[in-house]
Amino acid sequence: MDESKQIAALKEFDKMNQKYNSYTILGYKVIGILFGIFTILLALIPIQEFGFEDIRMIIISFLFFFMIHYMYYNYWQVIGIERHQLSIYQLLKELPINPNVICRDRAKKMFLFNIKLTAVFIAIQVFASLVFLHELTIWNIILPLVYSICAYAISYLLVKISGMC
Repeated sequence: MDESKQIAALKEFDKMNQKYNSYTILGYKVIGILFGIFTILLALIPIQEFGFEDIRMIIISFLFFFMIHYMYYNYWQVIGIERHQLSIYQLLKELPINPNVICRDRAKKMFLFNIKLTAVFIAIQVFASLVFLHELTIWNIILPLVYSICAYAISYLLVKISGMC
């Protein structure tokens, strides 16, 4: 089977998964949105306000940022069938889809989501810095980019380590 048919089969599988596990997916998305609200509230504090002694706040805001990623992708990992949980990747092994196609598709979705989230976080940091402090530093852009790179790398490593790809 060529790659375009495999991607189409994977999209069909994801569509059916979203249909039959809509409540579980909704739960993960709601929790992700709650983490997003906390992240936005922390992002409204400009980076210039943090000193070296406030490293805990920077780590906490990164953990909230990472949890948004984790909740967004968590529903791709487990599916509920008759009160039993089954790994989605166990089901995908039964389909005629190359595991590399699955990995590339998931990595692409993770990357696109990460770009959108990073753009929002940078915009909030720039806005908060300009409105509250009337100044903009390079750190208002660098720190969200560092968060983004770290969160993507950790998410991708978790997918690799868990044997999903």
